[in-house]
Amino acid sequence: MSQAHQFHTTQIKLSLGLN
Repeated sequence: MSQAHQFHTTQIKLSLGLN
């Protein structure tokens, strides 16, 4: 996976954690 994809996935996980 590309580094950008990994970052995007991390952002999603963070967003889910905030909800």
